[in-house]
Amino acid sequence: MTCYNKINGGVKFFDENFALFKEGGDATATSNNDAIRSILDVSRYTQWESIGSNDLTTETIVVSLPFAKEIDSLFLVDMNFKEFTVKYNSGGMFVDFANVYGINDESKGTINETDFSRDTAFYQFDAVTTDQIEIKVTKTQVANEQKYLGQFIMSEEIGTFEGFPRVQPESNRNETKARSLSRRIVAQKTYETNKIKINFKSHPFENDIAIINELFDREDPFLIYPCGGRAGTQYFKMEQKNWRLRDIYNVQILGRLKNEWEKGVYLLGAKKSVTFEEHI
Repeated sequence: MTCYNKINGGVKFFDENFALFKEGGDATATSNNDAIRSILDVSRYTQWESIGSNDLTTETIVVSLPFAKEIDSLFLVDMNFKEFTVKYNSGGMFVDFANVYGINDESKGTINETDFSRDTAFYQFDAVTTDQIEIKVTKTQVANEQKYLGQFIMSEEIGTFEGFPRVQPESNRNETKARSLSRRIVAQKTYETNKIKINFKSHPFENDIAIINELFDREDPFLIYPCGGRAGTQYFKMEQKNWRLRDIYNVQILGRLKNEWEKGVYLLGAKKSVTFEEHI
């Protein structure tokens, strides 16, 4: 199987992260090994950070699966790596991925970065079947800082929207509030959760409709990536929450799936609406 290699700005969907600790994934690191498993959860509030590292120190992270899986996509979310490589286990050796494409559909060849400057890395490549990933990091974006990584994701793409429906993300800090005797508000905020509504109006792309139908029928959660791997002012006028490279969500479809035809005419485009909510 060959990956899509279409980082075209359309919303992307992926299988659930195969490396999740709760699903049997594990990881080791050359320093601060006690914290490394935090990169294998769905929380945006935990991370691994090296101890005693600098730009002359190569930190090695190895992520292991309980059994081999086919993958065509990788994410390094919320990190400060500048110079790093990522390889996969094939026959007991770590080897390079082939035909790699990165952010904004940049052809990379392999995952071998020497001057990376973003807070999240996203790659797609010819699919491989593996049970281990090796990440080697030498330099950070600010010289000699401790290296950190918030989340590691390895998965397989389900599909990418060809069209551009209306996407309405909504973030919620789930606050609790009370009023003081003076009637002022006392508020306490908790961790952020996200909901994403997608509306198709007279949508002409049958492939996009098929993706939604498949996701609605799934029993297992999956990943939604609103920015689709695109970043920068050439694609987005400004950086906005839910549309950043770091904003990938583990979700499930809740509620109804509405299926209509534009103006009730079966030969016109489809109308469809669906809501995705974060899943733990």
